[in-house]
Amino acid sequence: MTSPTTREQIVEAADRLFYEHGYARTSFADIAGAVQISRGNFYYHFKTKDEILDAVIALRLANTRRMLL
Repeated sequence: MTSPTTREQIVEAADRLFYEHGYARTSFADIAGAVQISRGNFYYHFKTKDEILDAVIALRLANTRRMLL
C-alpha cells in the first residue's frame, strides 16, 4: 500500500477537524498543523477553505459509495 499524498493527508485531516470542531471553527493553520506542513505548501494544494470543503465532501461520498457496494 502506498502512503497518502500531501493533498490526501490535508483532506483527511480537514475531514477529521471539521467533524471535531466544525467547519467555521477550523482554520487553515489548524489543518496545516495537523498535517505538519507549511502554509505555503498548504496553499499550493488548496487556495480557499471552500475548495477543502468540496474535497472533504467528495471523500465522504466516495467512502459512502464503497460501503454501499
